[in-house]
Amino acid sequence: MKSVASLLDNIVITNTIILLINTIILLNLDVHVKYNALLQQQVNTWKESGLSGAKFCETNNLSYHRFVYWRQKLGFSTAPKKTVPTAGGFTRIAVQPERDDGLSLSLPSGLVVRGINATNISVVRQLLDHC
Repeated sequence: MKSVASLLDNIVITNTIILLINTIILLNLDVHVKYNALLQQQVNTWKESGLSGAKFCETNNLSYHRFVYWRQKLGFSTAPKKTVPTAGGFTRIAVQPERDDGLSLSLPSGLVVRGINATNISVVRQLLDHC
């Protein structure tokens, strides 16, 4: 009889552990769903604000890199990218609408130059001449 009681105790303990694990999983899913909803709300607020992503993040004390990740994950982009056809050894570039933070140039080496504008274009040109 003692072994049957011991076996029943083990079954009860196992079922309790399974119930706790399922509860933890459900709680984690609930937190994940709420987190996604919060991020969706932040991205929607950004779209309505008219601010650049960087300015919105600065204003709302958000991590810009995390914001960009979630903005892309949720299917938002700043604007559709247009490509320029290549000609004579040049690299294809993506043309984006003008923004407050200047132009960005991505080179084939992986180097990205950001913040290019009329006041610093000559410096960027000198840098590119030395690459």
